[in-house]
Amino acid sequence: MTEELTPELEAETAATQATFSPKADLDPKTQYVAPSTPAQYPYAVLYQAEYETEWDGTAVAARLHARALAAAGLPVLLRSFSMKFTDAEGAVQDAIQGLPPAVEKEVGILRKTSASAMLPMIKHIVIRDSAHLQNLVWPRGASGGFSAEQLIEAYGRVYAQTILFSVWERDSIDEKIAQQLQQIGECWVPCEQNAEMLRRHGVERVRVMPHPFDPADPICKLVGRNVRTDDWKLFYSIGRWEPRKGFDKLIAAFLTAFKPGDHAMLTLKITGGDWPGYATPQQGVQITLGQDYAKNNGWTAETFAQHVKIFNARKPRSEIIALHFYNNIYVSASHGEAWGLPPFEAKLAGNAMVHVPYGGTCEFADPKLDVTVPIHMAPVDASYGWETTAQWADYEIADLALALQRVKPPTEYAVHPGLERFSLKHVGLEMREAVLALCDRIHPKAARFYRADPRSQEETVSPP
Repeated sequence: MTEELTPELEAETAATQATFSPKADLDPKTQYVAPSTPAQYPYAVLYQAEYETEWDGTAVAARLHARALAAAGLPVLLRSFSMKFTDAEGAVQDAIQGLPPAVEKEVGILRKTSASAMLPMIKHIVIRDSAHLQNLVWPRGASGGFSAEQLIEAYGRVYAQTILFSVWERDSIDEKIAQQLQQIGECWVPCEQNAEMLRRHGVERVRVMPHPFDPADPICKLVGRNVRTDDWKLFYSIGRWEPRKGFDKLIAAFLTAFKPGDHAMLTLKITGGDWPGYATPQQGVQITLGQDYAKNNGWTAETFAQHVKIFNARKPRSEIIALHFYNNIYVSASHGEAWGLPPFEAKLAGNAMVHVPYGGTCEFADPKLDVTVPIHMAPVDASYGWETTAQWADYEIADLALALQRVKPPTEYAVHPGLERFSLKHVGLEMREAVLALCDRIHPKAARFYRADPRSQEETVSPP
């Protein structure tokens, strides 16, 4: 284990990247600001999510989508479910006392929009079970004071006005969840695999809404760096240490594919490690080093430490971007990713990718550069508490090892043209059209207001 990049590798890489300075170009002060105007409108879109944690994947996605919709010309109110966030040290904080400065700068103004009516209500959250979903759409205690007829009408109206934006990292869901999703105004998912799964369960109003990127984000500047002049394969992966991410299989595959004398390194930036019933990172390394394939390839604790670096700590954004800068091949060994923010950012940085082709990585992979791992379906790990029949993608360590051997470092750092459709502008326009289509169906007056440049209209009369 190590807690810092090796000085030798850092110096060697920096020498070949003289045209780019991460510390200078990645100044947080250059971060973007949400494009919106705090004002009172007759109608606005309510975007509700746990958006406050600076680099939680769901929070990042929620902030970017809310900003994209606002940039497309619709008034957006960003609201939290809990007003809590996790700070850089992993402690839970009360957002009422103040958001992280980077988050405040990014979306602060979106929290100040107000309106007489919220149409539609976008709920961006990971669903735990059917009870969680029901309480999310129809809060507990909201039925008081309604007659039976009024309750049925109100219940249907609320569901019809709701857009649920969630992720599904397996091949099936509970039928009780599916029945509720069939009543939702529209279900948004980040990738086609998620959409196909919901459709198989009878959910008809499903729309793929991909994760956007902001061209002003410093990650996009990494394509300006020089390519290494040697043949080193610098693999890396980022995420929480848990069964779904497959980091244990990745370590095993690396030790299978390479020997200590090969020009290959693997860097893992992880958090966690205490998943119930799952080997810790330290235990996983010890188990792997004890296997015949590792011993036969000459791996020892000493040679392992020279070629595999594991950082088990939260890192500031600048260091995450530095990982994308110093390395050239991202590995997504996950059994299921609805999108996968780290591999997506790796592609924005121009790096090559080895990935399990099940879920989001299929949306942004470059077929000319990236290498897939053959998969088969297998039961999900029971520790997730998902459906007993649910499956996700699985693969053989030997196949992942072969993919690591086959992939080649980029000969130039470039973003392939297919990623442009995921820009903040394009995704924002997709979201806008989806919102307008839903409002055409449930509230035509709101739809007309949204189409007539809402920001030029002052609130004078509340809508009927």
